[in-house]
Amino acid sequence: MKSLRIRASLLTIGGFVCWSTAASIVMGQATVSPDPVLASDANTDTWKRFVSREGRFTVVLPGSPTVSEETISSPPLSFVVHKTQLRKGVAEYGVIYSDYPKNIVDNTPADVLLDQGAKGAVAEINSQLLSINPITVSGYPGRFMKERMANGTIMQVKLVLVGQRLFQAAVTTPREDGEDPSIVGLYNTVAQRFLNSFEIINSNLSAAPAQPGVRDGSCPSDVPNCVGLAQDDLRARAISLPNPAYPPIARAAQASGTVEVAVVVDEQGVVISAKSISGHPLLQAAAVSAARTARFQPVLVDNKLVKVSGIIKYDFVLE
Repeated sequence: MKSLRIRASLLTIGGFVCWSTAASIVMGQATVSPDPVLASDANTDTWKRFVSREGRFTVVLPGSPTVSEETISSPPLSFVVHKTQLRKGVAEYGVIYSDYPKNIVDNTPADVLLDQGAKGAVAEINSQLLSINPITVSGYPGRFMKERMANGTIMQVKLVLVGQRLFQAAVTTPREDGEDPSIVGLYNTVAQRFLNSFEIINSNLSAAPAQPGVRDGSCPSDVPNCVGLAQDDLRARAISLPNPAYPPIARAAQASGTVEVAVVVDEQGVVISAKSISGHPLLQAAAVSAARTARFQPVLVDNKLVKVSGIIKYDFVLE
C-alpha cells in the first residue's frame, strides 16, 4: 500500500522562518512486482508533457497528474504550496513549489536558500542523504539530491530557485537493496526521464497564446487551443525530426543556408501545418516536406492536451 504526504520543514534564515516543501512519498514495505508494470513504466516514449502556466514549469509524466494547493501557516507568515502529483506503476512523481517572501530572497544568497532547503527537507523525514550536488535548470541555480527513506525506498529530488519561487521536483522508486541490477537500472530510467524533463518555461509559454507573429513561433489567430513554444522548447519535444533531402537543383545552383519553417502541431504531436518563412527559395520546399513528417510529444496545459506552434530550423550545408 502506498501513501503520499507533503512534508513542510521550518527553516530559519536571516531571522525569518520559512517553509521548505517537498514531495515526501512513502511506499509500503511490500515487494513491488516489476513485470509487467515496470516494463510499461520504462516505455517512456508514451509519456506526455504537462505544462503548468501558473507554475511556469513543464515536465514529462506517464499519465495525467492531480493538481492541488494547500495553505500552510506559521505566524506571522503564510505560504501557499502548489502540488502536481502522480502515482503510476512502481513510482510516484511530484512537482511542488511555493514562494519565499521577497525580503528573504533579496537578503539571502541563493546557495544558502538552496542548502538550507535541502537540509530542512532531509531532517523533516529523517531520511539518509546519499548525495547532493549543485545543478542548473533552464539557467537557474539548484541542487540535485538523492535520499534513502526510512523504509528503504529511494527519493531523487531537484530543487530549483527561480526568483522568489522554490521548485522541488521529486520521484520515489522502490528500495534497491537486494534487487537485481537490471531492475534498479529501470528504476533509474523512469526517475531520470522525469527529472531530466523538468524545465522552467519562458514567459511566452506561461502567458496566454500570442497574437499572430509567425517569426516568433506564436500561434496563428485562427488556431484555437494553441500554445506557442520557443524554438529550443519545440525541438526538445521532438520524437522524430527527419533531416530534409538536399534538392539536386539547389545543389547544382550552390544554394545553401538556413531555412525556417513555422509549424502547428496537433494534440497528438502530428504536424498539421508547415510554412517556410525564410531561407533560399530552392531549399524551402524540401524543408517544409521534412517538417511535415516530424513528430512531437503531446503537450498538456492545465491537464488538457493542446496544439502547439513553433519554428523548426534546417541547415543546408554544401559538401
